[in-house]
Amino acid sequence: MTTSTAHLTARGSGRTTRHLLRAIELARKGGNVIYVAANERERDRLTELARQLAGSTAWVLDGGNLRIIPAGSRALVEDQPGNFRCVGEWTDAVLVDHYTLEARYPGVIDQWLRAVK
Repeated sequence: MTTSTAHLTARGSGRTTRHLLRAIELARKGGNVIYVAANERERDRLTELARQLAGSTAWVLDGGNLRIIPAGSRALVEDQPGNFRCVGEWTDAVLVDHYTLEARYPGVIDQWLRAVK
């Protein structure tokens, strides 16, 4: 699969849906998954989307092994830019929503997009 800047910057391209489906699949298989949202409003939006995507296995969100946490939460530590981990908890995967990175590091994203044009 190739990566293009148009695909990476286009709204409505399905990036979030694909990423959440990956998180749901990992959780269904028993993995402890943290999905990092940009803020609390995005957490609520992503939780609702994940419930729709999970369908009959929405239990993975309700006290299950998929948790959607806002980036500013005390439950998370950012060791390096974009590298989050959950405090005091072992996880199999920490997935960061693209909007979280775009919101926190717009200058880095902008420079990267210029470099790949």
